[in-house]
Amino acid sequence: SWEEYEEQEGDLVIEIDPGMSFGTGNHGTTKACLQFLDEVATGEEKTFMDMGCGSGILSMGASKLGYKSIEAFDYDPDAVRIAGENLVLAKCPGVKVFQQDLSEYVAGTKFDVVVANILAVVLKANASRIVAALKEGSESRLVLSGILHEQYGEIKEEFTKVGLKEVQCKEIDEWSSGLFAWK
Repeated sequence: SWEEYEEQEGDLVIEIDPGMSFGTGNHGTTKACLQFLDEVATGEEKTFMDMGCGSGILSMGASKLGYKSIEAFDYDPDAVRIAGENLVLAKCPGVKVFQQDLSEYVAGTKFDVVVANILAVVLKANASRIVAALKEGSESRLVLSGILHEQYGEIKEEFTKVGLKEVQCKEIDEWSSGLFAWK
């Protein structure tokens, strides 16, 4: 929110003040997630879940790209509060943000696109919970991020075991992020 930016044609600008939360858009994991969200946005109304929302930047990106029925959660109450404030600032109404620990999350709804930008150890321990939130079908996509290059193979293997296949991998800085679909 404090930086000057001259908008270019075709840009979707997100104004954000991350406060004490993770997510300004400059980190390799966030960049990869936003790129994947842009690539899988088809103009159709897709539902979206942001697991480990931090500042809310991925939910804001999803909203600006036309995703609908957006939900986001984080285990940190400060992150939930900051994400809510940022969603208002970015004029992204209707996003449901709530506090939740992924290790206790039970998906009540299935989503077309799920993003989990969380540390690899947490992704691995909660693979079945994460996948349970993804709608079944060829158009559904899961984005996994927060993974150091040397950890990516193990995470890819874990999610392959629960029924997914890797569609694409992005490497930005020392981080690997993967786009997955049902086998």
